[in-house]
Amino acid sequence: MSTQADLYDTTGPNIALSREDRELLEDLVRIFDEDLPTLDHDDLVERFEEQHGGFIYTGNDHNPSAETPDLGDFKEQFLPAPLGLPSHGEYGQEDCGVGIPHVCEDCGFSVEIGRTCSQSRCPRCWAAWVMKTAPGLVARIMSAAKMKDGAQYKHHVVVSPPPETYIDAEHPEQAALDAVGDFMDRIDLDGIALYHPWSGAQEDHDDQGEWKFRIGEDADWYGEVREDLEHRPHFHVIGACPHVPGGGVTKALESRTGWIIDRITEKNGSPISLADERSVARALCYSLSHTAIDTRDLEDSFGGEDGAGYVRKKKGSAFHKPVDDVEEAHPSHAENLKEAKDAVHNVAPDVLGIPSMEIECQEQVEKEEDAAKDHDVSELIDEDGDGAGDDAGEDGGDSTKVLKCRGDMVDVDDADFVDDPDWRRQADYAEQAVDAREKWENAGGWQGWSGQATLDAERADVEGDPPPE
Repeated sequence: MSTQADLYDTTGPNIALSREDRELLEDLVRIFDEDLPTLDHDDLVERFEEQHGGFIYTGNDHNPSAETPDLGDFKEQFLPAPLGLPSHGEYGQEDCGVGIPHVCEDCGFSVEIGRTCSQSRCPRCWAAWVMKTAPGLVARIMSAAKMKDGAQYKHHVVVSPPPETYIDAEHPEQAALDAVGDFMDRIDLDGIALYHPWSGAQEDHDDQGEWKFRIGEDADWYGEVREDLEHRPHFHVIGACPHVPGGGVTKALESRTGWIIDRITEKNGSPISLADERSVARALCYSLSHTAIDTRDLEDSFGGEDGAGYVRKKKGSAFHKPVDDVEEAHPSHAENLKEAKDAVHNVAPDVLGIPSMEIECQEQVEKEEDAAKDHDVSELIDEDGDGAGDDAGEDGGDSTKVLKCRGDMVDVDDADFVDDPDWRRQADYAEQAVDAREKWENAGGWQGWSGQATLDAERADVEGDPPPE
């Protein structure tokens, strides 16, 4: 490992580092190396002897110098925990997936969609948890980018410790996450860090397109999924800040500590990491889809006897202020939240590998440009042509286009808008929505329809704290 003298030798690769970069480097070395309580092999041997009073030795009994202590599984407790992933748990409710009428809140089209508990570990409902959690995070990142002084840019960064980083802490992954949080503070990044225990076992470690096949009802953890994975802890950081270090700073950091900071950019060679709400939504949906889910009932863990929690660290005032305070600091936060929800709904089918119909209405509707209707779907059309939306098609008239509605599908029990006369007047399928609502109520609601009691609202939010608004 390079010494500080070697690092700044004029014959070395770091001659271009400015004084500011050198100060940043020293701060990062302190954060990831000096302040993090790591254990080397001798420390582990000493700790084993303290706890067990001796060792199991390997080697030749007649040649003590050849003997080395066998730490076995003892050292694994000091690694960031190999926690579970979304969808690889029990169903949240007995009737998860039972067909429940849903109504489009824009056009009124009605269709049956499987009931969801919105719990991360549920094989059926994990995607609903991602889509419930992501919009608030996207909105706060977008608000933070506008609230902070100076030029701000959105970034997706992967921070990885060196292999076999043994940390002297009750929860090593949280100690490492605290270090990542200090890194976020140092570069003034407002956002979220998510702990990922697993990576693909292939040599190039490039498995971005594979996760949608490792999560969900059809994915068997004890089959091909576990065989495809390697315990390789790392952290996805998504947020807004003026600048993420790279070049000589991160190369020197890796040389001195083994920690790697990798800023993810667009694949076309662009230096841009996250350009807009859509790219932020894509990064968050992807990262949440296989983030660590802590189910341990341990003190100070993200889990507990009543549920599970995803392992994360949030930084910045936009993430720690109540939503009312965020809106006061930045009046457009409410609009950011709406745009974030639209962005998540647009990218989710592709990123998560789920049917579009489960989250947004796919019914054909007429968009009358000259009519004074509140139901305007024009802004929801995907203009990128990547499969997340459909181009408008002429139906023969100059003033009418046929589009997919793409409004939110709401379960009929929560579809109170159906009772609003103004909504009925503008919804193309209002009669269908009213009929679905009446059939639901006549059947006795949740219990009469599915044979199960209504989902306890508190039970649906046991994933740590409720998703931010």
